[in-house]
Amino acid sequence: MVQFPNTTSASGVWNMTDVYNNRLGGTWPSLPAIGFFGGGYTPTKINVIQYFNITSSGNATDFGDLTLTRGTGNGAVASTTRGIWQGGNAGPATPFSNVIDYITIASTGDAIDFGDLTQGRRSGTAAGNSSTRGLLAGGYNAGNVNTIDFITMATVGDSTDFGDLATPRFRLGATSNSTRALQFGGSAPADAQNANIDFITIATTGNSSNFGSLTNAVRMAAGFASTTRGCRIGGYSDGGGGDPAGTFNIIDFVTIATTGNATDFGDLTVGRAYLAGINNGVKGLAAGGVDVSANSNVIDFVTIASTGNASDFGDLLTATYGLAGSSNANAGVQ
Repeated sequence: MVQFPNTTSASGVWNMTDVYNNRLGGTWPSLPAIGFFGGGYTPTKINVIQYFNITSSGNATDFGDLTLTRGTGNGAVASTTRGIWQGGNAGPATPFSNVIDYITIASTGDAIDFGDLTQGRRSGTAAGNSSTRGLLAGGYNAGNVNTIDFITMATVGDSTDFGDLATPRFRLGATSNSTRALQFGGSAPADAQNANIDFITIATTGNSSNFGSLTNAVRMAAGFASTTRGCRIGGYSDGGGGDPAGTFNIIDFVTIATTGNATDFGDLTVGRAYLAGINNGVKGLAAGGVDVSANSNVIDFVTIASTGNASDFGDLLTATYGLAGSSNANAGVQ
C-alpha cells in the first residue's frame, strides 16, 4: 500500500485507502501527488515500475512490474486512480507492441492488461491526457505513423481512432492540460528532427492543427505542463538544419491556451534525450534519459509558473532511458 506522512492522522501515516474510504479527523486528507515511471533501457529493456511523492524530493521506490518489457516510446498516461502504458518496443518478437496495461495507483503491485492500440508501434507519445481520456500520438511501425488513438481511462478496453497528426512522425514529445494536448518535435521525414508544435482539443476528435515552433529542431524530447504552460525538455539533434548536434539541456515553454512559438525557460542540470517528463501541475520533473556519455538516473525539477534552471530532485532506481511516466496529479486532471 502506498503510504505518505500525515500529521493529522493519529497513526502519523495514511494510505490511499483512507482517501477513498475514511474521513480522518472529520475531513478528507489531501491526495498525494504520486509520480511513476515504467519500462525503458538500462541498457537492456526492463519492465520495472518505480514511484515517488512529487511534493517532496527523494529517490524512486519499486512499485511493481509492467506486463512486458517496454522500451523507446512506451507512452504513459494517468487519471487520479490509474496509471497506463501503451505500445513500445517489447523485444525482437514484438518490436511494435499494441499492448496497453495499467496499475491501480492506490496499491503497489504489477500491471494488468487494459486492451490494445489500434496499431502496434513504438516511439509514439502519450503525454496528452485529461481526467477521462488518454492519448497516444504518432510512432513507428515499418514507417512513420500519423495515428492518434484515445482510451477512456476509467474503462478497460481497446483504443479508438481520434484523428491524425499533421505530419507522420516518431520520437516526438507531448504534454497537456485538461483541454489541449500538444505534440512537438520528432523524426519526420525518416530520422530528421523538426521544431513543429501541433495541438488537439482532447474532448473532441479530429486531426491536429499547427500551434507554432520550438526554439530548436529536436527529437527524443519530453514534456510537462501546468494548467496554463506547456514545457519541452531536452532532446537530441544530429546537426541537420543548422542546429548543433548532440543532446540538449534546453527547457522552453508555450502558453497552452494560445498559439505561438516557444520561449526559453532555462536549462536541465544535464542535457539528455529519451528522457521522461511528469508534473503535479506545479512542479515539472525530468527523469532519466541518455546524454553524450551514458544513461542517466537523474531526476530534475522546476517550478513551472516561473522560469529558471532545474534543480536536483533525486534519483531513479537505476540509470534508464526510453522510459515513460505520468502522475495522478498531472495538469490534465486538475
